[in-house]
Amino acid sequence: MSQPAVLPFDHAATTPMDPALLQALHKNSMRSGHPWSRQHRLGRQAHVELELAREGIATEFGCSNAKQVLFTSGATESIRVLIHQFLEHARRVYPQQLPTVVTSTIEHRATRVPLQHYAECRQIQWNQVSVTAAATLNMSELQENLKNATGPVLVSVILGHNEFGTLQSARALAELCEQYGAWLHLDAAQVWGKGVWTGESADPYFSPSAWITISAHKRGGPHGVGALIAPKRTQIEWTQADSPEIQAGLGTPALPWIELLRIWQRRRKEHPLEERESGQQLRTQARFLWDQLREKLPTLQWVGEGFEERVPGHLSMRLPGMPASQWMLQTPGVAFSAGSACSNVSQGPASLPLGVKLGMSASEAAEVIRLVLWRSPLEQSQTQVQLQDMLVEAAERLRKGATPSWNR
Repeated sequence: MSQPAVLPFDHAATTPMDPALLQALHKNSMRSGHPWSRQHRLGRQAHVELELAREGIATEFGCSNAKQVLFTSGATESIRVLIHQFLEHARRVYPQQLPTVVTSTIEHRATRVPLQHYAECRQIQWNQVSVTAAATLNMSELQENLKNATGPVLVSVILGHNEFGTLQSARALAELCEQYGAWLHLDAAQVWGKGVWTGESADPYFSPSAWITISAHKRGGPHGVGALIAPKRTQIEWTQADSPEIQAGLGTPALPWIELLRIWQRRRKEHPLEERESGQQLRTQARFLWDQLREKLPTLQWVGEGFEERVPGHLSMRLPGMPASQWMLQTPGVAFSAGSACSNVSQGPASLPLGVKLGMSASEAAEVIRLVLWRSPLEQSQTQVQLQDMLVEAAERLRKGATPSWNR
């Protein structure tokens, strides 16, 4: 018996594959050349395709040198490569000083886990800066950390939060880091390709002086492809190498998938406003969905920043007295989440509800749910009406003492 359809609203975890990429999948996966084996034509052709993809990403991020783009298996690997590069730089330039890494208290575990390891091994001083109730970084506290640091400093911040949707000001962060000579890293996995960046010089959410990490599957691409983009004027060795991935000690780039990135670049060139228009449409749909839910559930509370200061299509909310886990179990026909996809399968301190860091009690933080829309026909008005009905009906059942759906 076939399973009933599930309405997808968990797109901060991952997104469905872009149809244009699916059409090209078979053709590109049949390529047999290796970009590092260039003694024959197939290898040389593979190398050309890889470099064309690199140039496309470099153009999008305003890089002066395409080798600033390092292909990885995703944002997690990109972050770990960045931390390694920072530590290598610190040992070479400041051999007698302990490096400092400054983050917010609500970073993704892809950042927290390696930093915790390095801190426990006493290879870094890890300082965590508090956030406001809207999940924005406490800039005065960050400045105090930078002012008091005595050695090399890396500031690593999640640009668009995966749980709360809040966008941080990259421009303000870059200005502060430049003032104190610190490296800046922006975890942009939730931002890339979602219409947040305007491409203008005064864009508050982008900085060419920052290290940037991205992941393809967060924007309609495949799993297993990501990139680390180095800032301008960097002196890292792999930006001068013929094959940056070899120089950085990484494995073979996923060439069939990386080629597909060029489809996005071509479409972006032909329709330069498509991403921004899509992002604005997602914001409009999210606002409509919130208004409808709030009308039917008057005690529903918003979590994080407003619609214009958050990742497009991202809603974070809580219904007082309604544990998120119970609400989800009562709504098996909807895919939504409480917390990040990674923290839901982890154990220990890293899996504690991050809402506590926003000033909530543990019970309040356990009530936060996340709904994230995407560019899909399934998420138009009819589907949103279904979603509203399911969430409201589940809330009413729970208020009446219903058992979870999987127990019935």
